[in-house]
Amino acid sequence: MSIALNGLPQPEHAAKYYDHYIKLAATHINLLECLEENKEEFSRNLLSIPNDKANYAYAEGKWTIKEVYLHIIDTERIFQGRAHRLGRNDNTPLAGFDENSYTPFSFSETRSLESINEEWIAVRNSTIQLFKNFQIQNLDFIGSANGNQLTARSAGWIMVGHAKHHLKVVEEKYL
Repeated sequence: MSIALNGLPQPEHAAKYYDHYIKLAATHINLLECLEENKEEFSRNLLSIPNDKANYAYAEGKWTIKEVYLHIIDTERIFQGRAHRLGRNDNTPLAGFDENSYTPFSFSETRSLESINEEWIAVRNSTIQLFKNFQIQNLDFIGSANGNQLTARSAGWIMVGHAKHHLKVVEEKYL
């Protein structure tokens, strides 16, 4: 376990908007432990969904369950890329993204829950490998993403909290 991965980010190292995600993620002191635990939680929850509910949306204009899970994966990929660039001290301002424009191109209706889970495991394992090899110098370089300060450490905690947030939404509003 990397000592460098102990501890939450400084509040000013991410937009205020992300405070909720970081608080949700803080179940352990070590980011790697949280990433691993969250990987298992995601898979358990996803694979427990009955197939007949997988394309269900709780209201008109809301994402289906599969779209929510694919949104988590899309966001993980983006924040992983941000963490990688920030971890390499890239001071290029990083652009934001429009999550709603991604959804129609996920083609969720053609995907099985098992294939979504396989993709999740691959993406999260890649995130874990990235963070496993970071040193303290990689974690706390302050860059910019979507016009706000961000560090790789913050991006890691946000990824966990973002997944937890949406898992809770699925549980409360969809199932």
